[in-house]
Formats: sequence, structure tokens, C-alpha cells
Amino acid sequence: MLSVRLGSFWRHRIILERETIARTYQAFSLTARSLKIEE
Repeated sequence: MLSVRLGSFWRHRIILERETIARTYQAFSLTARSLKIEE
């Protein structure tokens, strides 16, 4: 029972981290795009 709960916790954490990385990448590419336009 405990191992199952731990497994789902890790799966949820990995999904959360992937979403955070994706959001950070999107924000970075948007910033880079706006900087290119300003130049």
C-alpha cells in the first residue's frame, strides 16, 4: 500500500516538474522573441 502511494506521488511530481519546465521554456522563448523584436 505504501509503495503504491509513493509511486503515484513520484509520478505526480515528475508531471508537475515537466509542466514547470515547459512553462519556464515558454516564458523564456517569449522573452527572447520580444528582445529580438526590440533590437
